[in-house]
Amino acid sequence: MEGLCENRLRLRACLYEMLALCLHAEPSQDTLGRLLDQWPYLEHLLTYWSEPTVGEGVRLFLGVAEKSDAADLAVDYARLFLGAATGSICPSESSYRDGRLFGEHTTEVRQFYARCGFATDDSFTEPDDHIAVECYFMAILAGSSLAVWQDRNYGISPFQDHIRHQLVFLKEHLSQWIETWAADVQNLSVSEFFKAVADLAVVVVKKDLDFLQALTQAEGFSVR
Repeated sequence: MEGLCENRLRLRACLYEMLALCLHAEPSQDTLGRLLDQWPYLEHLLTYWSEPTVGEGVRLFLGVAEKSDAADLAVDYARLFLGAATGSICPSESSYRDGRLFGEHTTEVRQFYARCGFATDDSFTEPDDHIAVECYFMAILAGSSLAVWQDRNYGISPFQDHIRHQLVFLKEHLSQWIETWAADVQNLSVSEFFKAVADLAVVVVKKDLDFLQALTQAEGFSVR
């Protein structure tokens, strides 16, 4: 698995967590501050992923975040995702793939979470296949694969299992609707912030899918 390194694994977890943070609720001024505080760290990690579109997307997004106001974002978030505008978006996989909330894909995603030992917080009232939850789930998986990679006592098989889970989830779920969702955000959003979030989400998912597919096809990574 030549070319694999801890910092690349760490970057993946950071990117998915950043997307989840921006999409699970209206970003507060504190949230914006936390995003900007990570900028130097992300710049460091980006040097370990030689994919220019990822770096460009991160820098564009953080540049927009730096100029954004939380009060304006709260209004736009409500318009986009909370039904405060005609044609607002329901950001869940089942709403896009089944045409309704809590559909077949909600059940599939919930079952996938359960197999990986993941469950949403009881305080979260949105569907389990909400865009923020799916991104957070990927952040958790990316973080756990990093932990296994760092602990050489586990050996390579558990790490491969973690990577396979992530690849399957991206292929069967998140990648199946992320571009359509992002296009809707681009059409409806009045702020550059959520447009930049949507663009970044598509880039991260597509390039991460390429990375995981290449990783599982590399010499030394058996596929079952």
